[in-house]
Amino acid sequence: MATNEFYSDATSRVDQMIQDYYGSEQNLMKSLEFQPIDVASNAGVFNSKLEGFFARRRAAQNQGYLTKRTRVQPGEQFIKRDGDGRNIVKSFKIRTIYDMMRVDYPHIYSDDMLNAITKADAPYLSSSTAMYNAVHGAEAVHQIIQEDNVRRLLPKVPYLRGGVRFITAAGTTSGVGIAENAAVPDTVSATLANVDYGIKERSYSFNVSARMEFLSMLEDDAWSQGGGAFAAARYFAQLEFNKTLNRELTTNVTTLAGNNFESIDRVVSSYAEVNSCGDVDANDSDIYGINRDAGATYADAYVNHNSNTDRDLTLDLCKDVLENVQPNWGGPEVGGQPGNYENKIWLTGYDTKNVIEQIFEEQNTYRNNGMRVSVGMNGVQTLPYGSEAGMLVNTLYGIPLFVSDDVPASGAISNLYLLDLNHLKMGVGIPPMYFEAGFSKGTVGELDAFQNLGIYYEMGELLATRFNVHGKIRDLQA
Repeated sequence: MATNEFYSDATSRVDQMIQDYYGSEQNLMKSLEFQPIDVASNAGVFNSKLEGFFARRRAAQNQGYLTKRTRVQPGEQFIKRDGDGRNIVKSFKIRTIYDMMRVDYPHIYSDDMLNAITKADAPYLSSSTAMYNAVHGAEAVHQIIQEDNVRRLLPKVPYLRGGVRFITAAGTTSGVGIAENAAVPDTVSATLANVDYGIKERSYSFNVSARMEFLSMLEDDAWSQGGGAFAAARYFAQLEFNKTLNRELTTNVTTLAGNNFESIDRVVSSYAEVNSCGDVDANDSDIYGINRDAGATYADAYVNHNSNTDRDLTLDLCKDVLENVQPNWGGPEVGGQPGNYENKIWLTGYDTKNVIEQIFEEQNTYRNNGMRVSVGMNGVQTLPYGSEAGMLVNTLYGIPLFVSDDVPASGAISNLYLLDLNHLKMGVGIPPMYFEAGFSKGTVGELDAFQNLGIYYEMGELLATRFNVHGKIRDLQA
């Protein structure tokens, strides 16, 4: 018998067998479908989905399953050919990914889907054109320091007058005893000096085009935290405006203030610093029109220096500064007694603070969270023991220690200041104000541009009403 005749005869006999035993091919296929496993009796032992998985695998091994083959494998029962010329067989082993899908997901995957899974077609990848775009989000994460601790620490007072009158020397430095029936002694008078503070203005402006503002309100990706590009820029500008003042207040003595606010390092300077430290030139420490490079004057703060040679910070250096400025604290103008610690602070940078912790922490002179204070418009106020208000701060010799990233360094690490905030204040002429104009306000004509403009502005100056109550330690190394 020829091969094609044999094949035709075998196929007809298979078809007849299917008809005799099952009535139709559909009935045959249905009879080979796996029956669901009743897992109710096994509740708490097997997960229903896991039990179904193993049940299908056991059924495939024991009862067989229908699959398709290009060539019938040993141990498989040939059923018939399909329209694509492949063999429908009954198999008892999983040989291909196609077999696995037929056994594990018999009601989900069609032949077309299985073919697609097993083919090496072109998938949609994240790198495919226009499939994926990284969205950076509305927020911009700051990688710059915006801390402004010094600005916050200084007391704020109204700028009421453009200067101050100092008593720079006493009328007499001797006793005033007289003999019996003596003549009236000569009159004496104190030495006075007028000091002009002057006043400074500060402004920070930014603008966003009308188009950029519109685009930031769409569903596209744009810097728009807070409601739009302009709102995002306004928030950043506010932080920058405050931070720039913090930098002005902590500028090194070697940099003249110019149009900026005066700095603490320039206030806490002296003739000795100008005369002995090579980095400080003549006129560098002159402030409020006071000449401090011609000789020692009433306008000298106490500066513990080492003539530009760095040295270790020690307990003795801190004691030296405290002992030299403490007698000048208090007085009738602040209603306190000399030596009063109220409204006094240490100020330094993070690097010097770490050194202080390393060398002083085991001594009673330095304590972590040793005091609770409040910081507000009047400066730093200590709170009674046991109070739960305010915040805990570290203390050195019972005086709060504060840090700022902007504190200048005359040596390898930041200077250490001891400040009397009763005599160092922010004189506020016009408090920080915000102005806005442009497209959103209907004032495009005034700007002559289709944009939104924001402006921060303030007027004032750093006011020192006494100098010898402040001290600093410079020329430090880690």
